[in-house]
Amino acid sequence: MNNIKHILHSCFIFGIFLLSLSTVVFAASDLPRPLIIVSPDVFYSDKDILYIEGRSVPNHEIEVLLQQPGEKPIQIYTIADENGEWVATSRSHIAEGFWEARARTIDGEGGQSPWSQQRVIESVATSIRFGSFSLSYSTISIILVLLFIGMLIFLQKRYAFMGGSSFIRNTIEEEVQKHVREHEYEDMKQQLNILREQEEKLEEHVSELKNKLS
Repeated sequence: MNNIKHILHSCFIFGIFLLSLSTVVFAASDLPRPLIIVSPDVFYSDKDILYIEGRSVPNHEIEVLLQQPGEKPIQIYTIADENGEWVATSRSHIAEGFWEARARTIDGEGGQSPWSQQRVIESVATSIRFGSFSLSYSTISIILVLLFIGMLIFLQKRYAFMGGSSFIRNTIEEEVQKHVREHEYEDMKQQLNILREQEEKLEEHVSELKNKLS
């Protein structure tokens, strides 16, 4: 008789466990996967703020996961507003390279949605880091140009008596103008690439929204 009671008690406990497990699974599958948008997908880690947005269930917590082979995963948490829109930002330094970004919805009872579609973010370094200190490439370039100009001025003074001052002066002016033109061209080229990437991503996002609405 005691054995029968023990067996019935074990079956009762096991049934409760299965019921709890099925409840958790149902809660997880009941949450739809969120929509994640990354625009632009090129992130300048030393001067920009990482910005990721999307849509999900209103007033629910969103977990954003960034992964790259060989790097520690980065987790960002945010809350979707009453319209289901959410924004995740980070000011932390992100190592250079390509990062995979995904998001999922979390409810207050431990339920989790499936992971969203994967997005790729390219982190680009614009400076050299020395511990907590960083020196941008543009600053390094300016320092090198100033050193070069200083060297030319020194040579001008040293060999002025040889009649070469006008030649050196012209050389200095040409080098300065060349550096300014190259710097302006690189800035314009970078801005144009960003605008093109934003336009492509916007078209992709509009297409995704049309597909979801249809």
